[in-house]
Amino acid sequence: MFIVRERHLEALARARSDDFVRRAARDLRKRHARLDGVPEQGLQGWIAQSMQDAERYHLRTEAEVVTFLEYRLLYGHDFPEGEDHTWALAILTDEAIDVPERLVRLDEMHARFCLMSPEQEAP
Repeated sequence: MFIVRERHLEALARARSDDFVRRAARDLRKRHARLDGVPEQGLQGWIAQSMQDAERYHLRTEAEVVTFLEYRLLYGHDFPEGEDHTWALAILTDEAIDVPERLVRLDEMHARFCLMSPEQEAP
């Protein structure tokens, strides 16, 4: 009889996480040419750290984490904690709305920024 121990579950979780990091790195490279010169180990480390950061905002599914990674690529590594991203931090920490709605609101704000004229500033 095989007994599943905590260490077995942890090993499976690590393997799944490592697999996600590799797939995310591959997919991000396909969509973002500026990652072409970034060493694989560096990109995977950045993704792993960003996954931990995303967890603070209850972003746990692969799709949620990929969305977070995309925004971090667009707005910089200090997203959403940086002073230029207070709008995003307010959305991501709003406990009154569920995670899917938070991501919809991020998308809406990002779309507004994309449509703004150059002389307008983001909130």
